[in-house]
Amino acid sequence: MQRQADLLATPIRVAEEPDMTALGAALLAGIGAGQFTVADGAAMHMRATVFEPTMGADEREAAWAEWRRHVAIVCKMAVA
Repeated sequence: MQRQADLLATPIRVAEEPDMTALGAALLAGIGAGQFTVADGAAMHMRATVFEPTMGADEREAAWAEWRRHVAIVCKMAVA
């Protein structure tokens, strides 16, 4: 997640809830059944770990350039 924060130059918040998918499905079911509103779900406080970006702009641009280079290689391999 640190890599994502660095590459996107934005903090990444990761919920500490191990069953977040199930919780999300339950909240959506509750909203669909009229038991919750979207605002109710948004107001729920979830413990989370926040990954702050630490990579400088030059390093980030170099990492993106390397990623694009690798994607180009893979695309050429797929065509061959």
